[in-house]
Amino acid sequence: MSWDRYKDQYLDLILSFHQAEFITLIARATLENFPHNLPDHLKEDLDDYWKVIEYMMGVVVNDNKKLKGELNDREIEKIIPLNVNRDKVKLNPIFDPLIKMMMINATKRNDLLNMNYQKYFYQQQIVMFITYTESFIGDTIRAICRAKPQIIYSSKKQVSWETALSFPEKDELLDFLIEEFISDTVRSKDICEVISSIIKKYGIDININPGNLSALSLSEQVRHIIIHSGGCVDAKFLKKTGNSTVSFGEPFPVDEKLIKNTSLACKNVTQAIFEAVSKKIFDISNPLCIIGIKFRKNVQ
Repeated sequence: MSWDRYKDQYLDLILSFHQAEFITLIARATLENFPHNLPDHLKEDLDDYWKVIEYMMGVVVNDNKKLKGELNDREIEKIIPLNVNRDKVKLNPIFDPLIKMMMINATKRNDLLNMNYQKYFYQQQIVMFITYTESFIGDTIRAICRAKPQIIYSSKKQVSWETALSFPEKDELLDFLIEEFISDTVRSKDICEVISSIIKKYGIDININPGNLSALSLSEQVRHIIIHSGGCVDAKFLKKTGNSTVSFGEPFPVDEKLIKNTSLACKNVTQAIFEAVSKKIFDISNPLCIIGIKFRKNVQ
């Protein structure tokens, strides 16, 4: 594998980081003071939306039972008042999810407009940043193995004759072995453990600020609870992080500071990996100058 290919993978990673941040900023601005900041083509039926919403509020106040039950098209049809152009409203792409969100919200707290969109933007950004980071680390191990295939040859990974002979070309067998090698390297390990493994296995000196590693470790555990427990703290989270500010079962606060630290940590850690691997494996003396991108601010 050439350094140019590895460089492109790193640039794709940085692009993904910035795209995730950009999408979050645009989404926040669009949904602030909802629905007035929506694009014109989505809010063109605004008057009709508010007629539906006002009607729903009346239903909630007078007979909450009408909003309970299966959220199918027939149920939604019941809550569109007769003075609304039903076909026009229902054709708008945001109508169906909007009405269903409000119906569920109403049954929970009798407040149709109290929806915390920011929580979901932040959670999504953490999930994506950690996912991109994990993916790049996998790409890095792949790049190392393809540039130095002797690493695979000297490993103790064994495959059956049947598996080996199922590949018509040696390169295809090597690709299979590399993927197996990566799986063995990252299985059941946190990101920081995988980075330590890369340093030890390949003798690569990756200089990473401790603050960045600490922030990355916390963000990874937050990602886990977002995916597996709806953002609520579980026993594994408490054990891994040692965090004493939240109790078991409580939602972990995902705020702007955490988002900022996640962004800084992911950018700086992957930059350190890219720089060290470029120098050690590909003999590129100053890779960051070549690509013209360098992150200097660390997590405090």
